[in-house]
Amino acid sequence: MASNLVPMDEVRKHSTTNDCWIVFHGKVYDITSFLSEHPGGVSIIAEHAGMDATAIFDSIHPKTMLRMLPKHAYIGEIDVSTVKPSDVATTLRDEQKNIPPLDSMLNVFDFKAASSKCMAPQGWNYYISGAEDEITFRENQAVFSRIWFRPRVLIDVSKIDISSTILGLPSSAPFYVTATALGKLAHPDGECAITRACFAEGIVQMIPTLSSCSMDEQCKAAQAGQIQFFQLYVNKDRELAKNTIAKAKAYGIKALCVTVDAPQLGRRERDMRQKLLKLQDAPKLEQQKHAHKYDRKQTQNKKNLGGVALSITSFIDPSLNWRDIHWIREQCGAMKLVLKGIQCGEDAVKAVEYGVDAIVLSNHGGRQLDYGRSGIEILVEVMQFLDAHSMRDRIEVWVDG
Repeated sequence: MASNLVPMDEVRKHSTTNDCWIVFHGKVYDITSFLSEHPGGVSIIAEHAGMDATAIFDSIHPKTMLRMLPKHAYIGEIDVSTVKPSDVATTLRDEQKNIPPLDSMLNVFDFKAASSKCMAPQGWNYYISGAEDEITFRENQAVFSRIWFRPRVLIDVSKIDISSTILGLPSSAPFYVTATALGKLAHPDGECAITRACFAEGIVQMIPTLSSCSMDEQCKAAQAGQIQFFQLYVNKDRELAKNTIAKAKAYGIKALCVTVDAPQLGRRERDMRQKLLKLQDAPKLEQQKHAHKYDRKQTQNKKNLGGVALSITSFIDPSLNWRDIHWIREQCGAMKLVLKGIQCGEDAVKAVEYGVDAIVLSNHGGRQLDYGRSGIEILVEVMQFLDAHSMRDRIEVWVDG
């Protein structure tokens, strides 16, 4: 065995919160000093202390996230010959499940049924969760059952063309693939698979801030001339937000879509019940020492009780307001600016006044505020307000969900 290789039995010895080693992508890290800073809380790391947690890490974070660890955290390369199956953490995704062939999936309900059978509970509950009692979550679908067609007949439909433009950019259809987080919870290729599919079909992709694949990976997976937008959760650290916008510009991304309906994450009870890990499930934790981190009375530590969603969103700035739009507009340069999450006519008018190029009528998939109206219901009110202020032609209006 080469002297620079670390045997797995040595890694196993460092499995407490005072001495925590973990293996990621064949490298051993001492992350003891990082435990208290981890946005997802101590428990998810403690569960996998002294193990190879690559699969867990990859399902949530892009590999580039490891660069954030201090250089002194790196111990060395793992000696793979010493790693046992029990040393390797898994996502519990059942890849052996007999999933129906793709061409037999006739609608989104077929995909949903197949996903529920093979995805890990943690990932599935994150994907399928809505806010609180999930009234709005269900209503987003139900509302379309109350909208009826009014067909016209005797029209030549021998040649159909549904192509359109979005912000003046060509699209093969009048819709785009919106930003949704953590694609690798469903498939190892994550959002890069979506990038490839969007190019194949001529559809615009909106890259999410909270993707399992980095912006770099998705932009590099794109083909020449492919159109991509970027969805931004504005960071509390404005310098980090500025750098993210600059990177999007450098990659030639055409529009910055700022999420404005999630200053504080919604109470997603299904996801919260699953949680990343219960304290009693992590015997390696020195429970007395860390009990304060799980005190429900301490609001600053609620993220430890909030499931996947809360574990990845602690950086979002709850102070974001209309005054910040001017600053964001300046950072965009030639990129178009879109506000994602407009829910009333008054804010649509205000978006025009602030020079926004497009708005997305959205209730965040029913995952933020229960009893919030669906995007299609908001549409009529928004267009009435825009017409009343002679603004219809000054902004694009999109409907999400």
